[in-house]
Amino acid sequence: MTRTTPEIQQGLLITHDSLQAIKVDTPAWFTWLTEHSVFRFTSSSGKFTARKEQRFAGWYWYAYRRQQGLLRTAYLGKSEEISLARLTEIAGLLHTIHPQNPPITGTPAQQFLLTTKITPPTLSSALIARPRLIDSLRKHAASKLFLITGPAGSGKTTLVSAWLQDLSIPIAWVSLDKDENELTHFWHYVLAAMQKIYPVLAGQLLCLLPTLQSGNMESFLIPLVNALGTLPEDVMLVLDDYHTLTNQQVHESVSFLLEHASDRLHIVIVSRSLPPVPLARLRARRQLMELGFNELRFSGEEAESFIQSLTERRITSEELAQLLEQTEGWVTGLYLTILAWNRGGSINATYPSVVDGDQQAIFEYLASEVLARESAQVRDFLLHTSILKHLQAVLCNAVTLQTGSQDILHHLERANLFLTRLDNPQNWFRYHHLFAEFLRTQLEQVYPEQAKILHSRAAMWYAQNNQPAEAIAHAVQAGDFVQAANFIEEQGRSLLMQQEILILSDWLCALPSEIVCSRPRLCIFMSWVSLHTAYPASIEHYLCSAEHSLQGNDIDLGEARELHGEIAAIRARISIYQSEIQQSVEYSQQALDCLGERDHYMRGEVALSMGTTSMLLGEMWVAQESFRVAINLSWDCGNLRAALLAVRSLANLYVSQGRLYYAHRLYQESLERIRQIGQEHIPPLGFVHVGLAEIYYEWDELDAAERHARQGIALGQ
Repeated sequence: MTRTTPEIQQGLLITHDSLQAIKVDTPAWFTWLTEHSVFRFTSSSGKFTARKEQRFAGWYWYAYRRQQGLLRTAYLGKSEEISLARLTEIAGLLHTIHPQNPPITGTPAQQFLLTTKITPPTLSSALIARPRLIDSLRKHAASKLFLITGPAGSGKTTLVSAWLQDLSIPIAWVSLDKDENELTHFWHYVLAAMQKIYPVLAGQLLCLLPTLQSGNMESFLIPLVNALGTLPEDVMLVLDDYHTLTNQQVHESVSFLLEHASDRLHIVIVSRSLPPVPLARLRARRQLMELGFNELRFSGEEAESFIQSLTERRITSEELAQLLEQTEGWVTGLYLTILAWNRGGSINATYPSVVDGDQQAIFEYLASEVLARESAQVRDFLLHTSILKHLQAVLCNAVTLQTGSQDILHHLERANLFLTRLDNPQNWFRYHHLFAEFLRTQLEQVYPEQAKILHSRAAMWYAQNNQPAEAIAHAVQAGDFVQAANFIEEQGRSLLMQQEILILSDWLCALPSEIVCSRPRLCIFMSWVSLHTAYPASIEHYLCSAEHSLQGNDIDLGEARELHGEIAAIRARISIYQSEIQQSVEYSQQALDCLGERDHYMRGEVALSMGTTSMLLGEMWVAQESFRVAINLSWDCGNLRAALLAVRSLANLYVSQGRLYYAHRLYQESLERIRQIGQEHIPPLGFVHVGLAEIYYEWDELDAAERHARQGIALGQ
């Protein structure tokens, strides 16, 4: 059978309806792309079929390849962006990435992120089944976007949790709040949620987060879309409380994902309001499933079941009808009315409607019908713990300076007082968002001076329990920037070693600039952040601020000397980038003269710089020894990035000297060491795989060379 689909081979497009082939990357090629909608691509990197498809913002090309019965897809771009290099890159990507990898132990970033934000809420044992809504969701299972909107307390999150509980596909859940308004922070949490189900895939994408800070979203989003296109199964991404986000860049990035991601990705947005994403286009393509407040309202049967779960008192059909009319089927309105009824109130009491948007009336109702009916001890507990996003008995004891928090939490849970259990093993809870907002308002009115004190106590508890992210957040909210700075000074080195540059940057940016510039260690951390995120212009400013503050601060002489050593180490690295090799050598020596012998992390960094400068000066034996020192020191302190960079540099020297077996052994020892600590997903390991590929190519072991090359490319994506 004659093939009619145009095909690219060896950089030439063969159209089968023309005797003359078209060379890719020429004007004729780009003109052809604007006039046609499909072609095949074949190269040594892989093969795929490309199709042009219409999206919200125009026409785009996508690559498709079926492997082992699974159709994988990747985003190519607009017609003017389809170069030979781009085609080759995507062919390799579709051939290489396989997200079905075994779970990886040890995800350092989770120490600095709130894991409760990426954990679906636990369903209450008193859950009311809503088969009509869940059946509707199931019938639209192929939708790209599921949009669940309604006022606070209308059962949105509970419905989604109940629906997803019975699904047999992987689920990534993110509970959002105003902290995720920063673009990088938002995607950090999304990838952390993805990492729980696809650890290798998400681990590779995490290293691209710094590109978002440059303002070029597509440098992150295109690899993200392409990686998701390799998923072997459908996956659900839930973005709960999306209405808390106001950053237009976040909305644009989510819109890009909705427009270009593979149909295997389904996004669930749970929000109080309609999100600014391309809903009209999705509706037109029948890729949008919507449930609004009209659908979320309780029917008579659902309301009756719900009321029976809350009270032993009998309700008549007339009372039920009146209650439904009064609350308009709003679940929280039903709940509040029955709560008041159980406490002696009237079932006919007038309740403010959330539909009218009368939040002040709702707060007044909560104050008179809920808060006022509790004991003074419980009232104070509710107000004082309202500053916490998540609650646990020991934490609440520390914040309230009381010892009965466990009993009060059990009382609140038994009484259904707006408390949601997050996870069973550690007994973590959270207040309903509307109730928490009400409690914080009450706290400001009743105890206006207490909020900062309570935040300060929470900061101390989190710090003592090795949860630095929350400790710093509460210290900042307490206005205690000195305490926050102390916490960052304690944790900053660990973040640098684990390559959590973005988290460290977020923490430092939360402090006033005068605090940062007055503390030499914070200035040094900011310099490392600038160095790693390609903002070299600001580095010298922070280094000079560090030196200036060292003169005015009452710092131990030994510590001051080591800080001067770290300043010199950073300048040594910058000098290499500026091709000032001799200046780098001098700074490295200054650093070694000042740094303590036990500071393996910083001495390893200096040794890496010295190895590089020696190599550039042609002093190969000196370079080898420096790289060996860098490797040993960096392994010892857990600085995997520096260790693998030094391994790659030393192996390159071995290869240049014809000592391929030495290089091969060094690479294999490094791979085994990384496997033993379960860190096979880290991007710097790509250097090792690429190095092995080069060696196997020299030995004419082409299958092994290709295997390692593809692994290296995948880790470096």
